[in-house]
Amino acid sequence: MKPRTVGIISTAAFIITSIASYQGAMRGMPWLGAAFFALELLILLPLMTGKRQRLTLVLFVGAIGLVLDTVLIAAGIYALEGTARWIIPAPVSPEWVLALWLNFGLIMPNYMSMMRGRHIISAIVGFVYAFMVYGGAARNDIITLPNYGMTGIAIIAIAWAVLVPLLYVFVDRIYQKQMAVKGEEHEHNESGKQVKP
Repeated sequence: MKPRTVGIISTAAFIITSIASYQGAMRGMPWLGAAFFALELLILLPLMTGKRQRLTLVLFVGAIGLVLDTVLIAAGIYALEGTARWIIPAPVSPEWVLALWLNFGLIMPNYMSMMRGRHIISAIVGFVYAFMVYGGAARNDIITLPNYGMTGIAIIAIAWAVLVPLLYVFVDRIYQKQMAVKGEEHEHNESGKQVKP
């Protein structure tokens, strides 16, 4: 399958999984986003280039997001309704939020050419995405803002705005390393061809 086609499909899958995470939490099924993401990963990862780098990035972004949202919850920036959790206990980040982070990690390389070196744009993307997701969650009573009100949403959005550009720096580095390794392999193969009689 052509990379462009895979990119279009993965973007559609990203949107669907994000909606499933949000809707699942709202309807008392906080595991739904994780289930959709597992299916997305199973179908799309074999079609993507740089599979090992992509999987490394998913795990890294998921771990960073897990820590960030756990800190936000523990600090009282936001709290969760009981139905918005499944297995993961408080104050650790719940399943549907973790699914959002994992999903975000999978799609990030698709937009590397757009985001490379454009930290303001990636910060705006992080801010808007967080504001939409967490703001919507607050309006639908999936999360509550016991101490800060809507200022809590701004704090979360700012945290995303700071983190997303840093994550793209990481993406850039691991994919530059991948390209460097491929370049060395290509040169080695070419030199091997030249020495053959």
